[in-house]
Amino acid sequence: AQDVGNEGVARLLRDAGAVQARNEKTLDLAKMQKEKGTAEYQKLSYATAAEAYSKAIRLTEMLKPPLPEEQHAATRALTLQCLTNLANVRSKLEDHAGVVQACDDALSLDPDNEEALFRRAMSRTELGDWSSATADLER
Repeated sequence: AQDVGNEGVARLLRDAGAVQARNEKTLDLAKMQKEKGTAEYQKLSYATAAEAYSKAIRLTEMLKPPLPEEQHAATRALTLQCLTNLANVRSKLEDHAGVVQACDDALSLDPDNEEALFRRAMSRTELGDWSSATADLER
């Protein structure tokens, strides 16, 4: 192992601080996109809302690890909210395959999320996948 010295340690700390600042800015942008999605949903602009929720999800995926525990929890909660909201919007657009995908993604974060299980079951019913819909409702 090579000794990085004081200058090297200072550079590493600056770099870590820059990553943290970028992550905070990215998380703020994701929150803004979620808020935009909610506003568009309230205006019944479902396609625009879906786009905003999708952007928020992509932004959360851009965060660079390691995240402090508080930021990790906030990111997970925001992503889960955006995924369940996206499923709702896709349901309004009658994009049932899209609902199932958004719910699958939400359930990968929270396997017991009742909202995602219910929405996925309803969309699976619309797609004619009765056995999977029943399994979701029985969980």
